[in-house]
Amino acid sequence: MNWVEWSEIARNLAIVAGGGFGLWLAWSRTRALGRQTETSELAEVQRQREHVAQLFDSSLERLNHEQHWVRLGAVFVLEQITETAPELSDSVVSVLVAYFSSEMETISAESDELDAMTLGTRPDLVEIQRFLVSTAAEAR
Repeated sequence: MNWVEWSEIARNLAIVAGGGFGLWLAWSRTRALGRQTETSELAEVQRQREHVAQLFDSSLERLNHEQHWVRLGAVFVLEQITETAPELSDSVVSVLVAYFSSEMETISAESDELDAMTLGTRPDLVEIQRFLVSTAAEAR
């Protein structure tokens, strides 16, 4: 074999080695990007969970506010939580049922008659009642 044939063999081996190295490099880069994407998705899910938990906590605090529009806003936020985080629906419903029951006991203790007019002065309770009825209807 002459030097031209040896140089072609060496060139071909270098091309095969370079191609193999290129494939390995592409594979390792793709794997690293996959892990980075997975990590970022997990971080986003965690951030969303923390945000929903913060909304839930602040809404619970606002349910005891003296102004009805603040309580009503808290009820709307809790309703929204059931749509964005369905896994918390049972917790939200439990909280709203407990709050509604407690407030109705307070109202009935303060007033001899519990009528629609009394309930109408509390838009937060009206909204809770509407939400609970619609949730019960959807559960059927």
